Amino acid sequence: MAPKEIRFLRHQIDVTQAELAARLRVDDQTVARWEKEQSKMPGPADMMLRVLYFASDAAQPEGAEVLKELKEAVGEIIGSDQALHDEVTFKQDNSGWSPEGSKVAA
Repeated sequence: MAPKEIRFLRHQIDVTQAELAARLRVDDQTVARWEKEQSKMPGPADMMLRVLYFASDAAQPEGAEVLKELKEAVGEIIGSDQALHDEVTFKQDNSGWSPEGSKVAA
């Protein structure tokens, strides 16, 4: 996200740099550096700023619909998440390491 976009969204949700920093769990100087293009905003913070915007009064009613769709998409991903393999426990003996047995991962 570009520095001007960060500042724009912060103003749209009507928070100071310190307030945004607290919500993103970073230092307020970190937000200032993002807005001055002195450092790049990491992906998780970028996503959270977008979510904060969509949840704000400035983005309604469309923001609520976007968040609803995002929640459904994440739910589908979590629901389809399956173990790709069995969990294997190893034991060590005089000849080295060998599989002790396997069980299905929970």
